[in-house]
Amino acid sequence: MKNFKSILFDDKEEGLLTYTKDKDFIKDLNLSQIIDKIVSSKKSYDLEGFFYTPLQDEELVIFRQDIFKDLQNRNVFELFKNFEKFFNRIKNYLQNSKKLTNRYQKMSWLHTGALEYVCGLEKFYHDFMILDIHSKGLKDFREFLKNYLSSKKFSLLSKKAKEVESKLADINYVIKIKGGCIELIDRDETFDLEKDIESFFYRFTKDEKTGELHDFEEFLDLDHVRECILGMVAKKYPVEFTLFETFYDDIQDFMDKKIERFDREIQFFIGYLEFIKTIGSKYFSYPSFTDSGDIRISSFFDILLFLNLKQSGRTPVFNDLDIKNKQRGVVITGPNQGGKTTFARSVGELFYLSSLGCLVPAKRASIFLQDSIYTHFEKEERVASLKSKLEDDLIRIKEILDLSTSQSIVIINEIFSSTTLEDATEISKKIIGKLLDKGSLFLLVTFIDELSRYDERILSLVAKIKEGERAYKIVPRQADGKVYAKTIAQKYSLSYEEILDRIK
Repeated sequence: MKNFKSILFDDKEEGLLTYTKDKDFIKDLNLSQIIDKIVSSKKSYDLEGFFYTPLQDEELVIFRQDIFKDLQNRNVFELFKNFEKFFNRIKNYLQNSKKLTNRYQKMSWLHTGALEYVCGLEKFYHDFMILDIHSKGLKDFREFLKNYLSSKKFSLLSKKAKEVESKLADINYVIKIKGGCIELIDRDETFDLEKDIESFFYRFTKDEKTGELHDFEEFLDLDHVRECILGMVAKKYPVEFTLFETFYDDIQDFMDKKIERFDREIQFFIGYLEFIKTIGSKYFSYPSFTDSGDIRISSFFDILLFLNLKQSGRTPVFNDLDIKNKQRGVVITGPNQGGKTTFARSVGELFYLSSLGCLVPAKRASIFLQDSIYTHFEKEERVASLKSKLEDDLIRIKEILDLSTSQSIVIINEIFSSTTLEDATEISKKIIGKLLDKGSLFLLVTFIDELSRYDERILSLVAKIKEGERAYKIVPRQADGKVYAKTIAQKYSLSYEEILDRIK
């Protein structure tokens, strides 16, 4: 990333990115709900697009991870939170300048913004320099800032803004009101009653309950009397106001575009860190990427489920996934409502967040960087549709098989329920065969136990039952369809031995 431009993208990657908001997997994996929660407190920054744009360059993913790691240092995080507040003030000054009608007011707000911009950036850089930064992204920005602050453009802006401030500070006048007339006179011609007036009106500026001083309310718009007085001041001090007007005309667009972009992009990192803090940062980790084919994820969970359970003081059941090199498919079976779909969804969620360079909801994760995610979840039949449910399922599956690669992830959840068990089994086997041939990593949630034994490259996982109840733990085991039936029979005293004992 030479010639600093961005802390999110680089030139070689930016032209290849895919916007995913309208993809099926976004909805199926509940990612749209998660992203809405992440960006909800940062609406003015329009961050949504960043979270719908996964990366395919591992180097850039790690580049982002390093920035996250820097920001997890409390001092670094606080610095950029202060930068956020500082930059929001500047933007507020500029917005006020644009929406006001009185020219002198517009000039005043713009000058205030420019002055705080130069002084604030100098302070920010000073504080930035003394922090221990490791990421290339923040180091590059710091170096850019160093060069920018020493540039001729910034120096001239700083000099002019401070010169205007100094000239305006020298303006000293008194308003003389007599009858219906207002007159400006020099302060030297009057008595200094300021201290006496302040002392007299002190009790009106004091809160009776707290005893603290507060300011009188200031209004953004000037009334016609104040506008008139301001015009009189401008005429009385033509040299100072000519300098003021020249400054205003010359620096309409004083903010550097790269700093403006940085101000927005750093919120991607801050917003995500603030979001995971609401869950508990200790439950998240940085994924590592491997080409070995082995996938190991420990103590992972579904984010939305965690948030829902947290409201009642509970935490979800954490799960593990261990896929060996030769295994490319995962078939998940077990009782309904046993956590199978949540398990599969959580894996897809984790892979997607990893491709954004974010921390993932797991204690540890060693995975690969996918090129795409495809999902096939059951959809309600549309009465107006001319296609049958089975036909629709097959069309959607064919598209997935055509597009997926050896670097893709495919998640299929309980399909072909509209056909017979025999047909569903045969169709599913053909789909599994195609995915295994392609080398795509797939997770299949199904009620057909036989599919877990279809090929040696398939890892069989089963939703665990404990004492007749769903444990929401998904464990590696060969599916036989008997465990849940047995526990139900035991729960209701319907085992073979118990029934036999009754009829004796």
